[in-house]
Amino acid sequence: MENEFVSFIIPVFNGEKFVCDAVDSCLGQTWPDVEVVVTDDGSTDRTLEVLHHAFGGNPRVKVFSFETNRGKVAAYNHCYRESMGAYIAVLDADDLSLPERVAVSTEAIQRHGAGMICGDAIKFGDGIQGEERLARQWFELDADTALDFDTLLKRPRVLGPTVFATREVCGTIFPMDERMSHQDWWMPLAAASRGPVWHLNRPLAKYRLHAANTSRVNPSLGFERWLEIATREVFYYEQVLNRFELTPEQTDFCHLRIAMFRLLQQKDQLKRWQEGLSRAGLALGRGVPLRERMKYLAALASPAMSYFASRTLARRRR
Repeated sequence: MENEFVSFIIPVFNGEKFVCDAVDSCLGQTWPDVEVVVTDDGSTDRTLEVLHHAFGGNPRVKVFSFETNRGKVAAYNHCYRESMGAYIAVLDADDLSLPERVAVSTEAIQRHGAGMICGDAIKFGDGIQGEERLARQWFELDADTALDFDTLLKRPRVLGPTVFATREVCGTIFPMDERMSHQDWWMPLAAASRGPVWHLNRPLAKYRLHAANTSRVNPSLGFERWLEIATREVFYYEQVLNRFELTPEQTDFCHLRIAMFRLLQQKDQLKRWQEGLSRAGLALGRGVPLRERMKYLAALASPAMSYFASRTLARRRR
């Protein structure tokens, strides 16, 4: 098989503790032609210092930085612009790529004729014992599976640190709206607009669990931070409506999700009930999953109830 150049893209913010391990895991691939592009998102710790100390002068590692914090999506966009690979591999600064990730992913892309490959990840970190696989636990995926656009719209089922795509498909993904909170949802969905995204039933990365995780499934997030991340998902669904040709059912689903997040933003209880009831017909529409109806009702009742339900689910997933 002909070797092709692969770019790992890693955004980082205040990641001095883990980022060098992440970069090393990319450089340690069995695939020879790899570069690592890191964009520091205005860190206030020693992130830049440790990166320059560990990889200064290494031609395979490019380190960039923002003067101020612009957000993770902005850093991803910048990494992509500075990358040169025929393939793009995504990794968060606190996670690790397994040594054969690139070799396995490139072979699978060519075998399936796919634009994007994803896979499972192994949980690790303080208090984690044994090998627990996240895609199996969170998404109930235990076989090689083709994920289509509708599936990924209704329920994100891709682990971000396993995303691997051709540059052609990345042209559909980037640049991302910097206001979005969940680029891990957008990347596979945009790829699936061109063809199925393939999930491989094998670990491709190690997903680190720690108190500073920014994912909404982190049970350690306080209410205000959870609410800020959650309500920014409005921009995700607005982009879906603007960018893709949707069925009426898919359109209604996006409008329902936007309505739900708008309810979470509404602090006045009476206005929230009035707005929520005026859009309740969306929640009763055809094809709306039961869990989405329950989420809408929770948001209608109170943001605190939504937060409690989210934290309860997150703890079960940990």
